[in-house]
Amino acid sequence: FGLRIGDTYHTIEAKDVEALVGRVEEGKAAGLQAVRIDDLARPVDGGSSAEATMLPLGERTDTALEALRPFAGAIPQIDGPASEEGGIPPPTYPGKLFLVVRDNFEDVDYTAPWNDAPPPPPSRTEAPATLRSQLKPHQQIGLDWLVSAARAGLPGVLLADDMGLGKTLQAIAFMAWRRAEAAAGRIEPAPCLIVAPTGLLGTWRKEIGLHLREPALGPLVPAFGGSLRELREEDAFSGRDIETGRAALSAEAWRDAGVVLTTYETMRDYHFSFARTRWGAIVFDEVQRLKNPASQVSRASLSLNADFTIGMTGTPVENRLQDLWSIMNAVAPGVLGSSREFERRHAGGDREALTALKDRLCEPQNGLPPLLLRRMKSDILAGLPRKHVHPFRVEMPQLQADAYRDVVVRAAAAAAADNLGKSGMLTALSEMRGISLH
Repeated sequence: FGLRIGDTYHTIEAKDVEALVGRVEEGKAAGLQAVRIDDLARPVDGGSSAEATMLPLGERTDTALEALRPFAGAIPQIDGPASEEGGIPPPTYPGKLFLVVRDNFEDVDYTAPWNDAPPPPPSRTEAPATLRSQLKPHQQIGLDWLVSAARAGLPGVLLADDMGLGKTLQAIAFMAWRRAEAAAGRIEPAPCLIVAPTGLLGTWRKEIGLHLREPALGPLVPAFGGSLRELREEDAFSGRDIETGRAALSAEAWRDAGVVLTTYETMRDYHFSFARTRWGAIVFDEVQRLKNPASQVSRASLSLNADFTIGMTGTPVENRLQDLWSIMNAVAPGVLGSSREFERRHAGGDREALTALKDRLCEPQNGLPPLLLRRMKSDILAGLPRKHVHPFRVEMPQLQADAYRDVVVRAAAAAAADNLGKSGMLTALSEMRGISLH
């Protein structure tokens, strides 16, 4: 198990959890300032010898104890009898289990490694031989940008072109370029991972077949839905990674793949498995799914490892500017500082701070390519008519208005009785939205 006390991370064997909990509780009862733990827990990330020996007893220790106590009760299940299949049954833990990641909320605890070597001068990228579609000028510029960012050693970028400008094609062309580079021995071969909403996975398969000649991106491995059964480890117990605390999917299943397709939900539920592979590239399609840094999906995304990460969205800011921080923290961790610092710096819509933010993301920095590419259809596609928006206010039809009023009345009554709760509130909002759709 992983245990964080203050700024130090420790690892502890399952069999030692109960002993550690007991020792800390006895120490607190005796009024001690610290207890010895070096025989039970070991610090990681270079903890000092003092931290390795003694555990201070304070407020943060209470928090850690609260997290550890439920696991102490799970130990007998780990050391219990083998199942009929011959393996040890997995223990049942309270709540969902996630790999430990540094989230950069309060401080910048993790910054993705950047290449310190001088970046090569930007140049036009020759279209990969497998690419059968002719790239439009703005798409060629996008491919050149992606390649130059990868060559310069950037951890990742955000492709935020307006919808309809071919973000998918640009990403496919980049992955095809990467495969050609690996075949020529210029980079290490590694599979690519595409994470997308369920409804877009079919589109990805179709677009890859449409734009690329064989062998395209190489073997394509679907890792979602019913296909997960074929990817499970032979000795894996039923259940998802976040329920069992172990990887259920075999990394060998996609070791020789060209591209692996999965959904955000599958990535979240099986992130122990996906985190075992060093991906050549990860593409997050509709990356605004990671706009909430506290969500389980965002937390799981931070556990993945890639040589290069591409976030794709036509709406990098949906509700508030903090959406952009969360997305960039998944694509290039640490580049925009901590969440707290970012929120403080951009409070109140400070135009000077917003201009500096735009320059930080959209302009080259120290000879490196920009981190964000944003083009609008009106700027790229010549001859488009000017768009005019004409809003019309229309009363709801009576049937729709009655249904809407019924939801409002029920929610108000439940709130007045202090019986609405968070889930009830979300249900009411969902119903109101559904009724309001035309």
